[in-house]
Amino acid sequence: MYTKRKISVCDIMVIIVTIMALGRCFKFSTNIFFVIVAMTVMVSAVELIGKKKKLIFVWQDIFLLCFPLLLMFNKDETYSTAFCLIYLIGWVVMYILRCNISSTKIVLYIILYFSIINMIVNWINLVSPSAYKHIITFFLIPELRDSAITMYEKYGYLCGLSDHYSRNAYFLVSGIIVLLSFILSGKKKRKVTYLILVSLEILTLLMVGKRGHILFLAISFFVIYILIEVSLWRKFFKIFKYVAVGLISVFIMIYFVPRAGLAYERMLQQINSGDVSTGRFMLYDKAWKLFLEKPLFGNGFGMFNSLSINEVHFAGVHNDYIQWLCEEGIVGFVIYLSATVGIYWISLRVLKVLVTLSLRTGSLEQILIIWSVFFQTFVITYSLTGLPHYDYEINTIYFIACAIPIGLISLDKCKILKVKHIKLKIVSD
Repeated sequence: MYTKRKISVCDIMVIIVTIMALGRCFKFSTNIFFVIVAMTVMVSAVELIGKKKKLIFVWQDIFLLCFPLLLMFNKDETYSTAFCLIYLIGWVVMYILRCNISSTKIVLYIILYFSIINMIVNWINLVSPSAYKHIITFFLIPELRDSAITMYEKYGYLCGLSDHYSRNAYFLVSGIIVLLSFILSGKKKRKVTYLILVSLEILTLLMVGKRGHILFLAISFFVIYILIEVSLWRKFFKIFKYVAVGLISVFIMIYFVPRAGLAYERMLQQINSGDVSTGRFMLYDKAWKLFLEKPLFGNGFGMFNSLSINEVHFAGVHNDYIQWLCEEGIVGFVIYLSATVGIYWISLRVLKVLVTLSLRTGSLEQILIIWSVFFQTFVITYSLTGLPHYDYEINTIYFIACAIPIGLISLDKCKILKVKHIKLKIVSD
């Protein structure tokens, strides 16, 4: 599918944009760096126009463009416009990558290597907290470094190369999704290595103790597996096998590494306290009442925190869908949800053509579409209890994932039949 080639402007853009998404807490993450990111994206866009490559547009693109514009014109005055611009950068990057789909391979490897390094830093924190302090003092922004140290010393939570254990969990999950995508594609080369790395990353994730990330990672894995496997019997048989092996593996991990049971311990604590939602139900109730006050266009981007600053002590609603209703109203909710579901539906159809009904295994296009659907599924489900669309380190990668199905459609091997909407025609190779 792809031939060896020299590094392109798009490759450089992808490297810088991915580093921007993952390096939110790092000292280089300054306004100057974001200017460099924006300039690189512009240069890549100019190169694309110069080559006169034809883009494939879908109706969801209109909504994906409207949403960041809606955020900019309907937001809290004190809320940074920079985040809206990052949304816009993600949107432009998505379009550029559609014509340079092979560049997304670089994204996967950057995510994987970063996740592994982050995992190692977590273990260093456990073995030598003083060495960990030196590492994050060198890399992280001072106030974020202090936040990471406080969270470990006061609450015992691991933050890795971030300022919060939730972000740390995301870094681990992102690497696990890449590794599982390699495995699910049938890629045999380095399979044992991938399995070992997956086990280590999952063990580290369990030690971090973020329940939502563990739950939605598991749900996303089973969803992607059900979609890939053709035989109904094999689906249920293998799911049962994975569940059994997974539970046994977790018990073994907890036995030898007691800290791996942190998520389970936290769950029991919340049950005993009588608040399983950890305060989320209160947030949902507050956001819903604010939505009812301005149901059409909402209260404005970032307004939930401003209007609730004296009532709640959380960063956001911890549910993207309810926060969209609260801040952008029915209009914003319909715009973004339509785009999200629409792109996901296209992704499922491309997955069916390239993976489910294909006799080939382990090809790059299969790895890419499996990763795309896997990552989209995680973001869509995690949005029920988290704020992935409000965290640009997740949302930027999400835009890249959304570029893959449309980019693959433009390849001849997909055999696309274009009618009113994009339809996939399955033909024999």
